[in-house]
Amino acid sequence: MIDPTGMSAEESDPGKNGKKDELPPPPNWEKEGLDYGNGVTVEAPYMPFDFSSIHWDNQKAQMGWHDFRKDLGGNTNRESGTPWMGFAESQLGVREATNNNDGVDVEKYLKSAGLGAGYPWCGAFVNWSLKQAEIKGSMIPARALDWRNYGQNLSTPAFGSIGTLRRPGGGHVGFVAGLDADRPGWVIMLGGNQSNRVSYESFPIGIMQFNFPTRYSPSYSLPSMGGFPKGVRMQ
Repeated sequence: MIDPTGMSAEESDPGKNGKKDELPPPPNWEKEGLDYGNGVTVEAPYMPFDFSSIHWDNQKAQMGWHDFRKDLGGNTNRESGTPWMGFAESQLGVREATNNNDGVDVEKYLKSAGLGAGYPWCGAFVNWSLKQAEIKGSMIPARALDWRNYGQNLSTPAFGSIGTLRRPGGGHVGFVAGLDADRPGWVIMLGGNQSNRVSYESFPIGIMQFNFPTRYSPSYSLPSMGGFPKGVRMQ
């Protein structure tokens, strides 16, 4: 059953209040070189910009760190591939037991997000799939729009990226699996709680945001996929 939930319009969409916290004053770089690990060392005389102007983004502020190597273009040891997609694809066809956000498999997804039967489970499915690949999910994984604060924000969809969209009463989240061959400008999403099951459905790119696990490099090569219905939230 689609979203019989007490969650608000996702609700407040944490991280969208625009407030950012400034970093503390930088150390004395005139006398110190900085070693960022993984072989990335920056000597004081060659600092490329004023670090005092950098701000924490909302998610990293909550995590309590900022990886300056990204700002420097340094080596962040990003991995290739999308190991979570194999786990997600293995669940295709899983259905709710009684169309009430329940069933053995649905409940294992919900459990990964700290919930029991009866809750909307699209976000829990995304979280479960990532967890199987030993990748940490979002801070509030059961809230679809909380995934907008997760990892890297992408300007265009990549294979395996986490696509989110708003809908009346909340949001929806799933994985980008390909481009819709039947509808230009739409993507095929592999997701949970799509028509009460794990399935492929189509959604318009223009109303979506795309995020990707931080330690992985996205691939923007998307297969063309046809014959899939519009997401029920688009009917």
